[in-house]
Amino acid sequence: YQDFVFPLLPVPNQKGHDKDIVAIDGQAIRASRTEEGRQHQMLSFYSTETGIAFCQIRIDSKSNEKPAALKLAQRLDLAGTIVTGDAMHCERQLVKTLMQQSRADYCMALKMNQSTTAAAVKSLFDLHGSNALCGTVKDHGHGRDEVRTTYVLPGELLAENIKKRWWGIEFGAIVKQVSERTVIGTNGQSDQTTTQTRYYLTSLSPNCSDIMRNVQRAIRNHWGIENCLHHVLDVDFHQDASQSKNSNYIQNITQLNKFALAII
Repeated sequence: YQDFVFPLLPVPNQKGHDKDIVAIDGQAIRASRTEEGRQHQMLSFYSTETGIAFCQIRIDSKSNEKPAALKLAQRLDLAGTIVTGDAMHCERQLVKTLMQQSRADYCMALKMNQSTTAAAVKSLFDLHGSNALCGTVKDHGHGRDEVRTTYVLPGELLAENIKKRWWGIEFGAIVKQVSERTVIGTNGQSDQTTTQTRYYLTSLSPNCSDIMRNVQRAIRNHWGIENCLHHVLDVDFHQDASQSKNSNYIQNITQLNKFALAII
């Protein structure tokens, strides 16, 4: 059985949010090797609300995550969810497929692999940042304080040629998030403060009352696929130690690991 998919109904979480966050990301099985000498890699769609990796696909050894994500998106019904991905997955065909076939919204990280769009978004925030919808979240834990300030502008501000490239952005939004992280020293004093600015594209309407809450959740919860899925599979299930060259074995053992973790 080539690809692993089982149905997942979007379920509101305990705080009453109405959209599940589905994160896309790939994972290498580091000790394994294909016949070409490369690491086996699996791509998963992961529900951050339920903690379930509800589908996976093996990434072809001569390819990368992008066509694998597109193939799965064409087969899934993700109505009522917000799909998130890093800059690799900020691709025009993928976001179009997510909205048209999967019936999902998206919130994708935007970097210089989409240089024209990234420059345009940065320029708009430089020009209109004072008019943006703004929200701030503060976190404390693991010896650090973090303040994340999120700014949202309507996607309709983008130039026509850019709006034509990105499905749903004309009625969606562009997002800027500034994260200020302070590491607390052993004496209780602030040790080091770093600031990072990230940009995102989303199909979520800037006119909705819950736009800020859902954008902040989508950006924050995306890292759940790394912390709550990939890290657990590597550390607790020792998936990284699997040295098999057999692609069917790797496919099956990673499916079983994810199925066991879902049950737990």
